[in-house]
Amino acid sequence: MSDNTFVPADFDVPTELVAPEFRLVPLGGEHNVADLAAWSGSIEHIRATPGFQGAAGRRSTG
Repeated sequence: MSDNTFVPADFDVPTELVAPEFRLVPLGGEHNVADLAAWSGSIEHIRATPGFQGAAGRRSTG
C-alpha cells in the first residue's frame, strides 16, 4: 500500500472561491429546498429533451 495521499494532511480546505464572474461555496442543507425546486421544475423539460433516456424525477431510495 502506498502512503501517497491526494492532498497533504495539513491542507486547509477552502470554504469558498470568489471571482468577479462567480462565487463557489460548498453545498449544505440551506441549499436543499432551492435545489429540489429547481430540479423538480425542470423534470418535464428534461424528459422532453431529444435523446434523453434516464430517470429524471425519480426519487432516490438510498
